[in-house]
Parts: sequence; C-alpha cells; structure tokens
Amino acid sequence: MGISAVGMTGWTTALSIAVASCSAVLLGAGIAKLVEPAGTEEVLTSFGVSAPRVGARALAIYEVALGAATLAIAGPVLAAIVGVTYAAAAGVVLAARRAGLGSCGCFGSRSPAPRVQHAIVNLVCAVVAGAGAVSGIVPISETFSGRSPVAAMAIVALTIATAGFLVVASTAAPRQRI
Repeated sequence: MGISAVGMTGWTTALSIAVASCSAVLLGAGIAKLVEPAGTEEVLTSFGVSAPRVGARALAIYEVALGAATLAIAGPVLAAIVGVTYAAAAGVVLAARRAGLGSCGCFGSRSPAPRVQHAIVNLVCAVVAGAGAVSGIVPISETFSGRSPVAAMAIVALTIATAGFLVVASTAAPRQRI
C-alpha cells in the first residue's frame, strides 16, 4: 500500500527528498563511470577483478538503472537496494583507502582519493535509504503533486541542492591546516 501525496507527512516528504538525492548521486556516478571508466577499472583491477572494463561498465549500468528507477518509482524495495549499495560503496572506499589507492573509483576517472569522509557520506546515504525502506517513500514527483508551483519548485531545488551537497561532501579535498 503506497502513500498518497495527500496523506504524506513532513517526515515522508523529507525522507523521499533525501532518498531521491542519494539516488540522483548514484545516477550521476553511474553516468560518470560510463563516460570515463578508467578510475573505476583501476580500483577493480587492484581488488583482483579479472575483467575490470566489464565490471566497471556493469557497475555503471547498475547505478544508472537503480538511481533512475528509485527517482521514478521509489518504494521500500528500491530504497533498501539503494541502502545496501551505499553500504557496499562505503566498504569499497575504505578498502581503497587501506590499499593506498589514489582513487576510490566512485565517479569514474574523476574520482578523488578515498577518504573517511566519503565513506561516512556513503553510510549516511545507506541509513537514509534504510529509513526510507522501513517507513516508506514515494517517487520525487509525488512529493510535489498537488502542491503549489512554488512548493513544487522548492522541493525540486532542495533535492538537487542536497544531491550536490552529497557530491561535494564526498569529493572535496581536505582543507589544509595552517
């Protein structure tokens, strides 16, 4: 049984926006891997994957499909898969860091060095998606259905801004201490 836009609470709206933001990052990361997979291939090679090009492409297609499906369809099953995906990504980032790799591979060739802050962002997304799986979320389009145009634009802007924040928090270089 789904949640109708009329019956949505502030919590459901906020959680739907948060999971949509995490899903948008997955979609973007998958596209980045498709366009420039070399960084992901290097990480997969270092982890002993025998066909890193195929692995990078398969991972990219998986992320694009999962991100797009969660944005369009949402629901507890997709939210749970997003959560598991982010938990696994946190593990990859930490393993890449432990191995001393120069890239985490998350955004293809443009991936930063693996850092703990990136793993933390991934774990936050895993928890948010897990909460969405338990309490239920709706597609982002339903969060603004029946609302004023201004409210709908605000929801879309908040989703995009949150996704941007997640990318910056994951990829920003550490600040230099003086």
